[in-house]
Amino acid sequence: MTTETTTTVDTVAAPATTQTTAAPAVAAAPATTTTAVETTSTETTTATEAAPAPQGAPEKYEFKPTQGIVLTDTTLESFAAEAKALNLPQDKAQALLDSIAPQLAKQQVDTFKIGRAHV
Repeated sequence: MTTETTTTVDTVAAPATTQTTAAPAVAAAPATTTTAVETTSTETTTATEAAPAPQGAPEKYEFKPTQGIVLTDTTLESFAAEAKALNLPQDKAQALLDSIAPQLAKQQVDTFKIGRAHV
């Protein structure tokens, strides 16, 4: 890095040797300050680049079957509406569905059994 230093000398005050001594001291201070600012800028940029872009709910969820469990369209639509209201990204919504799918399927079977018992 090249630093250009301009020294203003009061014609009444300082001799030439004072100018020579003052110039390097003035030149050293800006170089140090500039280095600190550049380091800070680099750290800020790195932190910004490292942060993942925020994700939210997709326009439409595309759920994959969980462990061979088939859920009704009504169940999936209700789940998708709640996932969207919570602004869950696709992968988080799928993970949640995978974790509750066995219980949802059991409830569907129980509901079906109850309905058949009344026939």
